Formats: sequence, structure tokens, C-alpha cells
Amino acid sequence: MAGISTNYFAQNSGSVGTLFSSLNTSSGVSSTTSLLSDYYSIRNGSYKKLLTAYYDKLDKGEVESVSNSTSVDSTKTLAQIKSVTTDLSEATSDLLEKGSKSVFSKKDGEYDMNAIYDSVKNFVDSYNEVIEEGSKASSTSIERSTNNLINTTSANAKNLAKLGIKIGSDDKLTIDEKVFKESSAEAVKSMFNGAGSYAYNVAAKASQMMYNVNTEANKSATYGSSGSYSYNYSAGNIYDSMF
Repeated sequence: MAGISTNYFAQNSGSVGTLFSSLNTSSGVSSTTSLLSDYYSIRNGSYKKLLTAYYDKLDKGEVESVSNSTSVDSTKTLAQIKSVTTDLSEATSDLLEKGSKSVFSKKDGEYDMNAIYDSVKNFVDSYNEVIEEGSKASSTSIERSTNNLINTTSANAKNLAKLGIKIGSDDKLTIDEKVFKESSAEAVKSMFNGAGSYAYNVAAKASQMMYNVNTEANKSATYGSSGSYSYNYSAGNIYDSMF
């Protein structure tokens, strides 16, 4: 295949604009003019020349085949991370509950350590699932969110250990039921209930992870909520689909 100068794309920027103008209208519907422009670009060969040049440079290793906005994680992986993150968010919400519905509300002047333990154990289990599934992600944003959770827990390691909650070499948590139930209920409450508590900060990090997961998941969509086209295909993909 014949070579191409490095200025090819700059010299043919008009053709590029014409070729893809119909894919980026504000209403998401191509105008007649844009469609005709695309048609004549294909008829006169400029479209094929552009993509032939692209493949020529790709074969030479001068450019990489890049999908504009496809997530590096599979839909299955993202769905699983979203599921466990939802569980963690619910677990933290239960611990952060205020008033009479709070697990930390006293009954006859006493804390119910059994109920508190059950809620914290649920939190620990949910947290561990997020760490496990999050570590499987390849998306930078999700990796960062997972590390933020780990760092938040590490910063609270000493206080958690006093409650019988320890961090393992795999960054997951274990909870000693006996030690936990013998701990001060007020100390547990300060860690898992109220603004600024450990549970509060974990909830914030889980919320950010959920946002990142949803962002990655939305990258697989071809059309946005307004019906406008989303570029999820590389030039090579478009070329292959037409010839």
C-alpha cells in the first residue's frame, strides 16, 4: 500500500469534517445537506482515501486503533461492581441512620450490641465484596475509587482494631465478634454513625465509585438520552461496516 505524508490529515481536514458532520448535529438527526455531502464524499472517493490512509498508517504502527469512548471493562464486570457498591451504600446508610430507626438508638437506656454487631458485620461483608470486585476493574477511575476506599480504611486502622476489626493483607476486613461486643458502644458509634465518621467517609467513597461505574457503563451506549449520536467507534470500525 502506498505511503502517505504526515500532513495528510491536516490537508484533508475539510473532508474529515464533511464525512462526520452528519453524525454530530444538535438534534441527533442528519440534515439533507449533510447526507448529500456524505454521499458525494463516498462517490468521489475521498472517504475511501481517508480510511485507506488511516489503515496504511495503522499497518506501519504509526497510529493506534482507538475506540473513542468504550470502557475497558466488560458490561458484566461493571454490573457486578455496581451491585456490590449498591450493597455497601445500603449498609452504610443503615449505620448512619438517625433517630428512633437508628441501630444506635437505646432501648430502655441500653445499646443493643447484638443488633449493632449485625449491622457492622453486614457493612464488613459488603465492603469486602467491593474491594474484591473493584480490584478486578481495569478502568482507571474505578481503580482509583477502590484505592480511595482502601486508603480511607487504612487511615482508621488503629481505631478499627480496638473494635476487633482488622485489615488483612488482601485489604479486606475481618471482625472478631467477641472483641466487638465487649467494646464500648459509644466508641463503635463514633466510628460508624454521624457526619465525619469512618462509615460516613466510606459512604462518600462508595458514592464516587458508583458514579464512576455508571460513567464507564454509559460509554457502551451509541445514543445519548437526547437521541444525539455518541462516537463509540474508531474510524476503522466505520470503514469496515461500509465496505
